[in-house]
Amino acid sequence: MNVLFVPDYSSGNPYQRELAAALERHGVSVDMAIPGVSNLPFAQAVRESGVPDVLHLHWVYPFMLGRYRAVTVIKGTRLLVELLVLKLLGVQVIWTVHNLTDHENRTPRLERLYRQLVARLCDTLIVHCPAARERVLDEYNLPDRYREKISVIPHGHYVDSYPNDVSPTDARRDLGTDPDKTTFLFFGRIREYKNVPALVDAFEQVDDAELYVVGRPGSESLDVELSERCADVDAVTYVPEFVPEDEIQRYMTAADVVVLPFSDVLSSGSAILAMSFATPVVAPDIGCVSTLLANQSELVYDPDREGALAETLQTATTLDTDAVGERNREQMLNAHDWDAVGAQTCQVYGATPTQSNRAADSAQSV
Repeated sequence: MNVLFVPDYSSGNPYQRELAAALERHGVSVDMAIPGVSNLPFAQAVRESGVPDVLHLHWVYPFMLGRYRAVTVIKGTRLLVELLVLKLLGVQVIWTVHNLTDHENRTPRLERLYRQLVARLCDTLIVHCPAARERVLDEYNLPDRYREKISVIPHGHYVDSYPNDVSPTDARRDLGTDPDKTTFLFFGRIREYKNVPALVDAFEQVDDAELYVVGRPGSESLDVELSERCADVDAVTYVPEFVPEDEIQRYMTAADVVVLPFSDVLSSGSAILAMSFATPVVAPDIGCVSTLLANQSELVYDPDREGALAETLQTATTLDTDAVGERNREQMLNAHDWDAVGAQTCQVYGATPTQSNRAADSAQSV
């Protein structure tokens, strides 16, 4: 069986690399296609890779969204036409819904319309938890009969995806963290919906702690706001830059707790990353978070309750974070194993997994 992943974001996100490797261990051949600048990007991808048995969409916004409404209409309509042509050629279309909408909300009403239509064209949708399935049904206004077309497959772990050979002692020494304080970390691309300024506000109410805000800001205005805000708080360190893959371990290993104060999230690769590094996670009860963080539910907060984030940060300072982090890592290895994820994905494709019985048995137990 030949599968085409679109778009190819594997250079900056290990999710696709790990999934492709797992599928290939199960006997599935995977090609990846970049979004492309062609007027017909899917036709270009098929011309370069051949007609696949399965087209597996991962992120659709590059193919449907433009800065202006007219551009979104053109791109969105083109996407629907290309998907229809592929289906007429006998190609199975699968879509893993990582996000309900584009986080920048450029043309929200049009985007929602096109996402609804794409969802109806797909043979199967994949989400990472039961709560995400319910949100997809609701957000895309899908009839209840579509529930059977939505498969729940866990997000695989990142335990082996990044270098991890720096000890906590060395990492904390390198960053200069205070051993007598709880070290909180926000890590990742800084965008409006991630509520980082609100995190700084909440952190000011926490005793005996320090906060690192690490990531490239998505806009100059957000960078200026955070630079000024973080400068006013002595215990906050702002590092507004991209972190190479081999340096991610230094921040994750030095941190006692990772904080993800998002205003909206469906499934969170950032939480998976932190848990893979054996780190506790503070996050709002949205999307897949409550399922993912069930083993450390005391760090999941109600985003609608005023003061909840600050209270949860304070709670984190009282926990045995090493023990919580180790439970998180074990959860990743046991319930988010890539071989199991690959076996379940093969079944969605209609292929028979060829890996060991251990992987197949694990897939059935997830």
